[in-house]
Amino acid sequence: MRTSFNILALGLVSILLVACAEVQVFEDTRREAGQREPVGLSQPDKPAICYNPLWHEITEAQTLADSLCAPNHRVAVLKRTEAFSCRLMTPTTLFYECVLPQKQPSARH
Repeated sequence: MRTSFNILALGLVSILLVACAEVQVFEDTRREAGQREPVGLSQPDKPAICYNPLWHEITEAQTLADSLCAPNHRVAVLKRTEAFSCRLMTPTTLFYECVLPQKQPSARH
């Protein structure tokens, strides 16, 4: 009986550790095994960022999205949010679009 309890406890601890392993903000670029094409929601000019609003500020997701748009001299603009569409510990997906930065109006005297 004691051995069964130990095995069950070890199993639960293992599941919790695996579930907590990916709690960082990340781009959704999932791929099927052996395939080159991604099946995740992210696209080159439309990054999809997974994050958990309980543990992360939205600015962390914005920074990651901006870094993904930067190689094309663009900035990320949040278009929509979708709950429970990513992993268990990062359930929220933020959908961005890479756009040209707005020019700041020049000060006229």
